[in-house]
Amino acid sequence: LINADFFVFKNLTFKALSRDYATAISLIGGSDNNSFLNNVIEGSYTYLGFPDYAAVIFSDASYNHNNLISNNIIEFGSYGILFVGPSSSDPVKDIIIERNLFINQKAGGIEMENAEASIIRDNQISSTIQYSNYRGINIHACNAVQITKNRISVEFRYGIYLSNMGLPD
Repeated sequence: LINADFFVFKNLTFKALSRDYATAISLIGGSDNNSFLNNVIEGSYTYLGFPDYAAVIFSDASYNHNNLISNNIIEFGSYGILFVGPSSSDPVKDIIIERNLFINQKAGGIEMENAEASIIRDNQISSTIQYSNYRGINIHACNAVQITKNRISVEFRYGIYLSNMGLPD
């Protein structure tokens, strides 16, 4: 989605077919107020290259505000969801990631960077893949992000990893 607003994707199946850039859904350039509900979203089981390019759901460093990702099954990929805002001083806002099932991502289930006033709740994250830097939920340079009632089951590394966190002004 490029600069696409107010779309609802419900009860669909998305599957990334490439190994190199195996992203099933991309939010780019100001895609706001979109909802992904009750879908099956599958990335590549094996991929080449950098992990960012193989996130199952990827949001680039632009203003992709107020997006809802709820009740989906998200399988494989480097990350299940990789959501990045423009900067820590100019974050993406109001992202809700809730009630999703994340299965066997290589690097982590959810990664959020440069975000504010967002919610990560009631997700189940599990992986049997042994990756030396795996993080079930990785939050970096974010403010006022609520992380509640998530179940994380990983065999290697971190369940929740927080870094460079701040408080809203």
